[in-house]
Amino acid sequence: MLKVYFTALTSYDGDFHFHYREIIRLLKKNGCQILSGTQIINQKLFNRDAKLKKTDIFKRETKLIQMADCVVAEVTKPSHGVGGEIVFALTQTKPVLGLIYNGNENKISPMLTGNPSDNLFLESYTVEQLPYKVRDFIKHINNLKKRKGKLIVIDGGNGSGKTTQAQLLIAYLKQQKIP
Repeated sequence: MLKVYFTALTSYDGDFHFHYREIIRLLKKNGCQILSGTQIINQKLFNRDAKLKKTDIFKRETKLIQMADCVVAEVTKPSHGVGGEIVFALTQTKPVLGLIYNGNENKISPMLTGNPSDNLFLESYTVEQLPYKVRDFIKHINNLKKRKGKLIVIDGGNGSGKTTQAQLLIAYLKQQKIP
């Protein structure tokens, strides 16, 4: 079962709560275990978290990101917290899906849209497209998990082009977004 850390704006203004609920529902439908994110759509959990020490929340959330196979973030509404979680996930080499509601692409920070990480996948969506965007990302992550642990040996004597072959292989893997 794929472990997913979900994050989104937590100010509880309600604008995108339907989207957040739908993303969580789709992740579960695709066989994912949600490690975090339900507090975003549940007022009782949100209020309970508000009583915790900030350091305790930080420790809990960074641990959950480390436990996750990937991160899914709804990033339409900017948030320092979501940005911090994304950056932390990327430093842990976690694949991150950043979902942007269609028409809001120009409102997203260049710190996100300009990020060159091969593990960051930004996708615009409509409510109708959301099931496919989530499903395709989950399929991609499951395929990546299957590929982990492969060993490639480039053998040859001095001057045989091992360095060149290794550089070409790395460039190809990056181009194909294979970690």
